[in-house]
Amino acid sequence: MTTTESTIASTPDTTVSTTQTTLTTQPVTTTTTTAAVTTETALTTAATSQEHTISFYNGEVLVLSYSAVEGEEILLPKNPFKLPTETNYYEFLQWNGYVENMVVSDDVSFYAEFTEHEFTLVSDTKTISEARHLAAVQYINQYLLQDYPEEALKIHHGTDAYKTALNVLVTDLVASATTDLEKIQIIYQWVKDTIVYDNECASPYPEDIFETLRGDCLPQALLMVDMFKTIGLPASIATGIRGSADIVVEENLDQYIGHAWALVYVDDKWELLDPLFDTFLPDLDYISSWYYTEMVDFTVPYYPNINLDAVVGVYYFDGLYYPVDDGVIQYELSGLSFDVDHYQITWRFNSNPNNPYFQEDPMKITPQGAAYTDGWVFFAYDQYTPYISSPSRVLGQYRPNGQAVSATIYQTEDNTIHYFVKNSEYMQIEGIELEDLYLNWGTLEVEVGAHFKFLSWFDMIDHLYTVNYTIEDENLISMDEFGYITALSPGEAIVRYKLENPSGGINGEGVIIFLIKESS
Repeated sequence: MTTTESTIASTPDTTVSTTQTTLTTQPVTTTTTTAAVTTETALTTAATSQEHTISFYNGEVLVLSYSAVEGEEILLPKNPFKLPTETNYYEFLQWNGYVENMVVSDDVSFYAEFTEHEFTLVSDTKTISEARHLAAVQYINQYLLQDYPEEALKIHHGTDAYKTALNVLVTDLVASATTDLEKIQIIYQWVKDTIVYDNECASPYPEDIFETLRGDCLPQALLMVDMFKTIGLPASIATGIRGSADIVVEENLDQYIGHAWALVYVDDKWELLDPLFDTFLPDLDYISSWYYTEMVDFTVPYYPNINLDAVVGVYYFDGLYYPVDDGVIQYELSGLSFDVDHYQITWRFNSNPNNPYFQEDPMKITPQGAAYTDGWVFFAYDQYTPYISSPSRVLGQYRPNGQAVSATIYQTEDNTIHYFVKNSEYMQIEGIELEDLYLNWGTLEVEVGAHFKFLSWFDMIDHLYTVNYTIEDENLISMDEFGYITALSPGEAIVRYKLENPSGGINGEGVIIFLIKESS
């Protein structure tokens, strides 16, 4: 079995680490409170147009705020609006002081009339495991089947070559099957009989296990998910603990070895498959007795009375996503990355609600700390850098829930090759054919003799910058005056860069890492 390790890192500066701890479930205690109507300033008509701050409070706690120009209609959070805390959640029923079609003319604050729902913790692991599994199913029902059905069949990682080869294999495997159930039985059995369990040197990425036929539970489960999607069946990955509910104690989750399994939607319901433990379509009682779900689709879904001490990563609540560390919701993070057995997951969060960079529906005002939903757009602005709207969303770098797509290479109709690095950075590659690019452990790999160039966001505005490159090992690669790289010998190549603006200041720096292998 694989150990599931999670490290949360804020972007850009702070790093915090977490360990897995406790969990909860069941009855909800409810109390209702009405706050007094308070406004910071009376709304009056101003002669000149300027920006003002619109704020929403729960008592003295700022829930969210945003900037608006005079004359604009004041936007409200969706109604009812729910906000989680570590021990309860608030359901805001209305914002006192607001009237219909209210327009901006000054700074103004609204105070909430709300219901407080307290969490009541329970300790029975089987009860909790059932609640977590059902919450996982409810989440992927909502996210993959209802809200974004196009996501249900997308394979976000890997190369086009991997997806093509996988399609050829799976199509051949299930050629004789007449029902979807027969198809998943064939795929399950192929993984069980073909993939050798190896937890010492295996990559977490399914394209690697597809090539080597060796790997532990995470890439096995991810490979099954990709195979199901290839034949048109919605599927998702789940991670957590596989062990008897009589033994597993959630207060000590970090003492247990992590595990991963697949979920597939067949015959109008989600089914669990785990070939490493001979588990094929178990019933709910068996799942509750043996499978403690921590994440589904690398997301922790809310369920009644969830204990955030048991949450590592990103917590889904009422249509929004929040980063959690040490049982505390981190409202100040702008980004978050965590590893699940070396498979890197990256998100972007709305750390500055006064400047929501992208919102699909401007009437949805999201609270500070919540993830960008329905897309995210890169934003940069200073005296040397104009506003840049990157191709991130158009190309699908960010999923609708704010989760970044990573470790993938593909080519669009204009012949542009797009490379999404496993840490969510985006680059284009030119001067080389798509079939000469590989992924190894989610990292770009080329053969000795390859000649190509990376294009990053700063290349779009490079007339404003001097870009200085440094090659760490000149025995591995060379670079000409135009930035084209030639791979000289096998190894891990590292190229560092600094962006110098016209005044001599450094606007940014970074590193590009890729692998070189012997030519075939």
